[in-house]
Amino acid sequence: MSSLRTPGLVPLCGAFSGPLESRKSGAIVSRILVVEQEATLRGLLSRLIQDAGHEVCAVGTGTEGLAIAITGDFDLVMLELSLPDVAGEHVVGALIAVKPESRVMVVSGVTDVHRRVAVLDAGAIDFLAKPFANDELLARLRARIRADRPAHLSLAHSVSSAPAARNSPDSALPMSTAAQPQLVEPPQRPAWNESVQLDSHRRALIVKGRVIELSQREFVLMSHLLQRRGQICTRPELLADVWGVDFDPGTNVVDVYVRRLRAKLADNSIETIRNHGYRLVAS
Repeated sequence: MSSLRTPGLVPLCGAFSGPLESRKSGAIVSRILVVEQEATLRGLLSRLIQDAGHEVCAVGTGTEGLAIAITGDFDLVMLELSLPDVAGEHVVGALIAVKPESRVMVVSGVTDVHRRVAVLDAGAIDFLAKPFANDELLARLRARIRADRPAHLSLAHSVSSAPAARNSPDSALPMSTAAQPQLVEPPQRPAWNESVQLDSHRRALIVKGRVIELSQREFVLMSHLLQRRGQICTRPELLADVWGVDFDPGTNVVDVYVRRLRAKLADNSIETIRNHGYRLVAS
């Protein structure tokens, strides 16, 4: 099997961000990601889940599934262990490393008890063996969603215009378990011009008096760019200093977070230096 790498371009699978509300009942609709290599079964699972009233995104490879799971907002990931590109155990481990709150339900024909135990130990919340009864799969799906619902109602699934809490993965990228990243300690309130400041007490940007809240990772990234304003910050440098990753994980997470900061700044103060990285414009 090849080593696990998320592709630079994340495939889209519908608009899986922010809260979703059923037009008919007003109930909150759960989002399920299905990672299954066999096309017929993938279609069957999709139909079952949709008929049960949920939204579903279905993909056929581990790398594609991991990339979408990391950047999307899902209540549950339904995963096969035997995938064409990478073992499902690696997908579970990498996803839990990035988003510890992720809930993975393995649905697999693997009969090796050691693999089943290993994936549960790695963080999967359930294992359903193939072949399965449709009613049992849906019952387990309901149970797992129900078990997680209280936290979601107060966070990601609160019906409001604010971005979902689970849509901002502020833990680290996949990394060795030997060393967890230490977040860079930012200065108290640095400023790069009179109208824009970074406030560590509120973990926010202050732009012309307007307070813009940042996620923890956005704040650390902004602080790093600010400390090195006017200088080029390479992607490997940002991965190491902001995420604590000293190797190339093959993901575009740096670019994703820079885009988020640009959207919040609503200006061109963060420049792209082609084939190198980014630079905060000095003023």
